[in-house]
Amino acid sequence: MSPEYTHKHNSDKVVLLEVLELVNRVGQGRIFAFGDACTCAIHYQGFYEGLPLEFAALRKDYEELLPALQDAAAQAGLDFSGTHELGGISYELPYATVGCNGAGEAHIYPLDRIPDQVTLRFKLFREARKAQQRYEEMLAAERWEELPSLQEQLKALQRYNGLEVQYCSRLVGSSEGGHMGERTVFTRSIEIAGLYPMRTLPFEDSAITVPATVSNWTAEMTPARMEIISIIQRENMETLAEIDRVCGLLGIDYFLCGGSMLGALRHGGFIPWDDDMDIGMLRCDYARFMKEAPALLQERYFIQLPGTDKHDHFVYARLRKEGINYITTYNEDKDFHKGLWIDIFPFDARPKNEGLARVQRKCANMLARASMGFKRRKEYVAHDAELDSPIACEEDARYLRSYYHKSKFFPVTLCRAGYHVAARILNPLLMKRPGAIHASYIPSYTTITTEEELPVRRVPFEGGEYPVPNRAEDFLERQYGDYMALPPVHMRYAEHGFKYLEMPDGSKLHP
Repeated sequence: MSPEYTHKHNSDKVVLLEVLELVNRVGQGRIFAFGDACTCAIHYQGFYEGLPLEFAALRKDYEELLPALQDAAAQAGLDFSGTHELGGISYELPYATVGCNGAGEAHIYPLDRIPDQVTLRFKLFREARKAQQRYEEMLAAERWEELPSLQEQLKALQRYNGLEVQYCSRLVGSSEGGHMGERTVFTRSIEIAGLYPMRTLPFEDSAITVPATVSNWTAEMTPARMEIISIIQRENMETLAEIDRVCGLLGIDYFLCGGSMLGALRHGGFIPWDDDMDIGMLRCDYARFMKEAPALLQERYFIQLPGTDKHDHFVYARLRKEGINYITTYNEDKDFHKGLWIDIFPFDARPKNEGLARVQRKCANMLARASMGFKRRKEYVAHDAELDSPIACEEDARYLRSYYHKSKFFPVTLCRAGYHVAARILNPLLMKRPGAIHASYIPSYTTITTEEELPVRRVPFEGGEYPVPNRAEDFLERQYGDYMALPPVHMRYAEHGFKYLEMPDGSKLHP
């Protein structure tokens, strides 16, 4: 059962269980747990502090069931809002809310069909974010005269509902903060076929309906997924041993970093649910490894860089291993090498002055993300332009054609070169000086001093010994805080958009 439920009112749990019973009775299996509610159901079979109870239904089911939900809520003495009277105008709210005056409320979201083309999904989600922001601003300022045009704006988001497309999404309900990146677009894209057949799971003393797959919101640690993780970890240990052998021959210092360093000190090996490995090197050692290691590596290993794989997206290297391919939502339709890998991150010198360091960090980070983002977008739009999938309106078709032609001029090579200039600019002056600070900019910003890193020390890892920075504990405390504390159960999974392993014989292992 779930941990003690201590939201702002003791009555929350009682009210929300009444809402769940109402949804189960009226929803007829067509309204299902959504988002964090799936996390609660899968990992806790009940409530978990801070995670809301949310439901969703495909738009057609939502509209058919809304009157019955409203009647059932009234009979149960629960508040219900799905339509509202604002400024004398009857208005359909973007989603329904069932509860009891803030003492426990659940949202029910309609899911609308969205285009199969990733490029057009970016466009639609941007439109949805603007509509949501306008809705919130209108409510705050009581600008009821905007309601008719806002209704039209929200209706325009539903333009793919009549088409045979593969995906759906909640388009409105909360403003997406900050930049809407690639990961956000994919996690908000739900495969309609993946909703069925629905499942019923225990939830507190009741039951809850969840989709066939909940991977958009949480990972189910099924025996199949654990077996896949064990395969990946076994293969990555062979790759790590090869890196260790080659670095020993070259006299290069490297160290486990990120989650791999955390696993070494907290678990004596892999974090049990982790499915990749990270190592770091100072830029001077990284440059030597890139230049000299290929001649020493066994034949089945391949250093992936833009110079060795023209479809590579990254500004850092990966050591790939031939044999098993790791297929994700992001790479399934891409042409770059997909073998199991270890990330190799270069650490560059940065100034001690925090103002100057901030400027360098922003420049390097912006250029790296621009380089990787432009490369990915070019490949997405090229794929989308050839995709034989319906497009709702000429405006979307025109946008896709325009984006396709503009994408040919994105300065990927220039952005990548700019990143390397920004990241390396201080290396000749500061790299191995006592007290020098080194930074890795991608995928997250982490720093380490020369004294914290060198000399590296070897610690137990999966039955062997591998290097970590000399003062790895200081590094981990700065990066993770209390790094020895385990995260909640629902956060114990690696998020790489994983779909399946493609084995050497062509078979596929799904989680």
